[in-house]
Amino acid sequence: MTGTSQWDQGKIIRFGWTTDEKLVVLNEEGIYRLYDLQGDYQQHSLGAEAAELGIIDARIHGNGVVAFTSSYTLLEVKGWDGGRPLSLANPSKHSNL
Repeated sequence: MTGTSQWDQGKIIRFGWTTDEKLVVLNEEGIYRLYDLQGDYQQHSLGAEAAELGIIDARIHGNGVVAFTSSYTLLEVKGWDGGRPLSLANPSKHSNL
């Protein structure tokens, strides 16, 4: 990626790379952008739940993202085509503490 890009989407929670060398940037409201090497991007969302609750952490891997919301819910998106996020098991509901 050459040049600069203006970020206007709030606090960045995590960024990483896809397997096809696109930069993924995820913000606290669950909005994520995929930047190609020319600086062009596609924007997607983790949905209304992520926007309402807020994202506090995430892990970006080559083929998707798993995000952790402020209500301790895990949301996963597989692939980078803007698919619907899946809710994974809630860790706080399964704790024996």
